[in-house]
Amino acid sequence: MQFNEKVQAALRHVHGLFPEVTQVFYGADGRWMFCDEDFEAPNFDEASGKVDIGLLEDAADAADNYKGFPCAYRLLQLADYYWWWDKLGNIPVSEGNDEVEADTIEEAFLHFPVGTHREEIWHWFEAQHPEFVVGEVMQGIRRTSAEC
Repeated sequence: MQFNEKVQAALRHVHGLFPEVTQVFYGADGRWMFCDEDFEAPNFDEASGKVDIGLLEDAADAADNYKGFPCAYRLLQLADYYWWWDKLGNIPVSEGNDEVEADTIEEAFLHFPVGTHREEIWHWFEAQHPEFVVGEVMQGIRRTSAEC
């Protein structure tokens, strides 16, 4: 599963204005098409002044730098974040010493570099999806899409 922080931020932004939007396609020339599952694109003129074009351009640049064009991304769902959480469980965390702070990751994870405190990553997870609650996930509680 691919992840790109800036593309996901752009998808969440457009999804907030047009709730039907769940994916974005970038053509070979870098042009984007945000659309729904039926490949229908919203009319950005309907939200004139609300669409942050700079954010969308930054996302296109990030997509090109990460995968190159053409490429496609979908808006991540709660189950996707659980999947990434499980991957985080395989990342070693420092016990701390004179050179390294305790509770920091020892390998890069997603966009987080080595040395990032685990609680920063936990807060990031909660900020990505309103139904993702670290305390619940740590207790083995995982919501299903029917609950969200």
